[in-house]
Amino acid sequence: MLNQLGMAVTSLDVSPSALALGERLKREWPVFGRQPAHAFLAYDGVRIPMPERSVDRIFCFDAFHHVANPEQTLREFARVLDDGGIAAFSEPGPMHSRTAESQREMQRHKVIENDVVIEDIWAAAQAAGFTDIHFSLQTETSMRLGYDAFRSLRRHGPDAATVAALREQVLGRNRDVTFFYLVKGAPSRLDSRTATGWSAISGSAAWIDGSMPTGSNASTWRCGSSTPRAGSGADRASSAAA
Repeated sequence: MLNQLGMAVTSLDVSPSALALGERLKREWPVFGRQPAHAFLAYDGVRIPMPERSVDRIFCFDAFHHVANPEQTLREFARVLDDGGIAAFSEPGPMHSRTAESQREMQRHKVIENDVVIEDIWAAAQAAGFTDIHFSLQTETSMRLGYDAFRSLRRHGPDAATVAALREQVLGRNRDVTFFYLVKGAPSRLDSRTATGWSAISGSAAWIDGSMPTGSNASTWRCGSSTPRAGSGADRASSAAA
């Protein structure tokens, strides 16, 4: 999916079988059009085989709580991320290792099932060079209200019962899952992924950076003193997925 969105993707895994499966699925479900490369790299669990500051984003899906060396892993993430880069995580909660499923996996398959204690992760992330952390709260399905309750919500805001129900939704959904983002500093260069420094200008234009033709009254965008870019031509970001 990331590759189809125009990103250069590098998939990492310690399992040769998982990488082989990914490459097979890539062949069976090819992306449409001309897209950047999608590479598959074997990872020894210690050092990511990529240069420093070589990626803009890292996506880690239900994998970080399995590593034996979380501090070292975070240092590697910070090393390969460019300034302003973000590492996004989808992980379980602080009591994960005590669940019946985790206990079964540890006993049968000898896998690591760490608890996701966000205080410990943030302390290790700061030591690794990350400068900020954000969380994404998830909610359950939409809430249904009766006619009177909905009219009251519109006029006076949520009543105590609605607030309690929403609170339980948020707590229930986020008790056992953790979606968080580690940020490494500020971007070393400005591009179309941030509004900082951009301004709109109008006028006659032909081809801008070879990206698209514009009409006589087209709008273009300028970032600082850089070359104007077409408003719809967002820069493509490279990514590493763990």
